Amino acid sequence: MAGLPSLAKKSLDRLLAWRYEQFHRREAALRLRTIEQQNGKTDPKLIRQCKDYAADVLGWQGYAPWLVAYTALAGEFREGWIPDNYFGRVVLPHLNGANKFALTNRVGAKHLFKTDAFPDIGAISNGLLFDGEGNIVDPEAFKKRLFNGHDKVIFKLDLSYGSEGRYIMTRDALDLPLLRQKGNGVFQYYIDQHPFFAQYTPSSCATLRLSTLIDNDGMCRVRAAWVKFERVEPFHTGPDSHIRIMVDPMTGTLGEHGYFDSWRKVDGYPDCDLPTKGQNIPHFAECVALVTSLHLRAPYARWLGWDVIVDSQGEVKIMECNGRHPDGKLNDVLQGPLFTDMGWENLWRK
Repeated sequence: MAGLPSLAKKSLDRLLAWRYEQFHRREAALRLRTIEQQNGKTDPKLIRQCKDYAADVLGWQGYAPWLVAYTALAGEFREGWIPDNYFGRVVLPHLNGANKFALTNRVGAKHLFKTDAFPDIGAISNGLLFDGEGNIVDPEAFKKRLFNGHDKVIFKLDLSYGSEGRYIMTRDALDLPLLRQKGNGVFQYYIDQHPFFAQYTPSSCATLRLSTLIDNDGMCRVRAAWVKFERVEPFHTGPDSHIRIMVDPMTGTLGEHGYFDSWRKVDGYPDCDLPTKGQNIPHFAECVALVTSLHLRAPYARWLGWDVIVDSQGEVKIMECNGRHPDGKLNDVLQGPLFTDMGWENLWRK
């Protein structure tokens, strides 16, 4: 009977692994379908090359679906690409381990990294209210401090994604009992974005995603970068709710094309007549310097994604840090392979 708990755990682990791979197989297939609708069918020789590489180099042919999608988008196969399910299943546990959870929670990030670059002015955590300095306060004091100099604030639940779990509210609309029921989260003041981003999307803040990696020599630098523009009405939800523009991580220069979540490609940002190709993000060097320096303050997770906004005064603000599964696969496809120096293709052998 002593072996039953262990047997149950193994069965649960197998079920979770199966669900994980089913999810990735489906996601890769959806993107491949979208790409082939634009570009035509992928060459069978290239598909065979993806399958051989997945089996021979990465140890399992189940990594091939993402490689096929990458190849279809790039128009060629490139050795050194990291399939997204291989990254999540093999690479990320090696890089971040359990530290990915501590470095992903929005609540407390400002104090963990010891910086005022996070625009946090309050938090709800485990039923208690905290001010921007981390002090426990009562509801009346909390509300007073929350709107001290701010007409509206944003509340973001921990571990929420995109616009889900995000609430914009004024003093009169604040419902603390309701927000407490929803769970832990952080309050941030509303940021007036830099005119460079406002010219593209004046009704919502564009965010710059910078992914930092601490390499095998302990050096930290940005390996992937893109800008996310929210769509205007009626595209607030679904696969067309936002678009990504790739950014050169060395120069901060925007690319020519935009990509929806489905990887459908368009020229620039479709809701604006202004081109994106060759446009340089203002204060990009300061953005890079800030996130790399902060990452080295908490280097226990080696791969982090940072959502950054440059405000109207040119100051760099960090909206959140993500260590659970920072997404850099589109950069790897379009600008890479980006990680050939890391030896990740051999991790499965260990």
